[in-house]
Amino acid sequence: MARHNKKRNVGLIYEQLIVCISRALVNNESKKVNTVKKIIEKRFAKNTQLYKEFRLFNALIRTSGVSESLATRILSEAQKAAQNHNSSQLDKEKSALIKEINYRINESDFYDQRIGDYVHYATIQTLLNNWRSSVPNLRQMAEHESKIHGWLCRDEKELTLAEHSSREVNDLTVAVMEKKFEKKYGTSLSDKQKVIMHLYLTEKFDQLENELSGINRDVKHALRKYKKVGKNKFLLEKTMKVQLHVEDVATSVSTDGVVRGMVLCQLLNELNGEING
Repeated sequence: MARHNKKRNVGLIYEQLIVCISRALVNNESKKVNTVKKIIEKRFAKNTQLYKEFRLFNALIRTSGVSESLATRILSEAQKAAQNHNSSQLDKEKSALIKEINYRINESDFYDQRIGDYVHYATIQTLLNNWRSSVPNLRQMAEHESKIHGWLCRDEKELTLAEHSSREVNDLTVAVMEKKFEKKYGTSLSDKQKVIMHLYLTEKFDQLENELSGINRDVKHALRKYKKVGKNKFLLEKTMKVQLHVEDVATSVSTDGVVRGMVLCQLLNELNGEING
């Protein structure tokens, strides 16, 4: 694959904005949280070409487990949708987004944040660009259509939480409720953490509260089970202390509640890994 322009990949940029706001939440940087949230609300507004491309991109990256014939139809419809986008306006909106990220977020490593499945993100964006091009690279387009066709047909079971989790945050399982956060999150969020972030960003507070309550229940259950079957002596020593703290965790939809919910997601992932490992 030719060198890919990450800054103009709508899927990557959105994921990197989500990671950025997550780190800001972790570090209690309320000003940055509001800044990133406003950028997302403004640049991905429903009347923009950027939002239209993002919805199409997201459908292709998230869809899985379909039949070959359905995958073929999806690609055909996606191509028609992409060709209906206003390319010149889309290009202007991407340039404005990049400019605002550079000016208002101003992080030198923003575009270097690692996103899982990068190859598929790059393939989809390149395919969208080719579909809209007046002089498409037909060989490349055929190759990428074949790859995305296979991606759409993949078994959903292939995408496990472990594949989306950063192993750099294992220490949170033993310190998760002793201190709010002593270390930054890794660059990759689990599916459950992405749900929490999406509900928070879109201000769907009732759904968010239900999600946080469910996570809290799951963690309590996993802690009780781990006390019975756990083999890691170091974690076992911490289990009781962690469980007592979890009992006190509020499921509020405040910034603090969101941070706690994301921590509990990681704790649940690690505990289940130990129990089932």
